[in-house]
Amino acid sequence: MKSINKVWFLEPEKQTIQVEYVDHSDNIQSEVMTFNIENDAIKQIIDAVGGVQEIEKQTIDFQRKESEMFAEWQEFLQYKSRFNNSLEDFFKNYTEYEANKSAYKNFQQGIDMYTLFESMIDNKLESEQLFKFKLMLFERPELKECTDKTLKSQIRKSKNMFEIISLFHSIQKQ
Repeated sequence: MKSINKVWFLEPEKQTIQVEYVDHSDNIQSEVMTFNIENDAIKQIIDAVGGVQEIEKQTIDFQRKESEMFAEWQEFLQYKSRFNNSLEDFFKNYTEYEANKSAYKNFQQGIDMYTLFESMIDNKLESEQLFKFKLMLFERPELKECTDKTLKSQIRKSKNMFEIISLFHSIQKQ
């Protein structure tokens, strides 16, 4: 048996919808349908998702995610264009690019600047937040190229954001 996962309009005129189903094995199937409110199958879909307003919300969410994916693709293409068609060079650097991007995004998620600074001042950062911050720093060229194992070790062991930043700053000055 399959259940409705998501439903969204495909165009602003709201004449066509895409229905995404998921089955008991988490396989996803998709179906495009004409949006005719008199059609019994469409009525069932509307009832199942909680109304036309919910379809409109899911449409906005789908469009936002699609825009984000497009922007990410454009960013990737711009990054890729920096290489002179050397596949070896591209893939070597792409791995580094993905690692940096992922570490940065991990740190960004869930931490707004106000909360971050307030937590830093009160010395109440979660250990996971400190860990993500350290990951981001260790992806930076300054730390990757640093040969001072003592400073690197101090950053790894540090439990305080200001100490981490201070240690990183001293590496940058070298």
